[in-house]
Amino acid sequence: MQNLGFIGKKKKKANNLFAKRKVNASGDGRYDSPRDTIKCSFAMMDCYENIVLDVETVDKRDEKVSSNMLESKAARKAFD
Repeated sequence: MQNLGFIGKKKKKANNLFAKRKVNASGDGRYDSPRDTIKCSFAMMDCYENIVLDVETVDKRDEKVSSNMLESKAARKAFD
């Protein structure tokens, strides 16, 4: 049996949820600073099970977008 670790187990549980029923997901982004931010993290969770489905972090330098577009980029990655 493969040792998935903490994050691997959580992702496996989240994938099992998608297979069983529709997921009621909620997400929120968080920037590393109030102005001219470099990074943004986006967390998505299932509202019924209260488990985190995914966390994505994007970097302004990698995405080549302005700071105010980072949250939408991270959200798109979380939903892919």
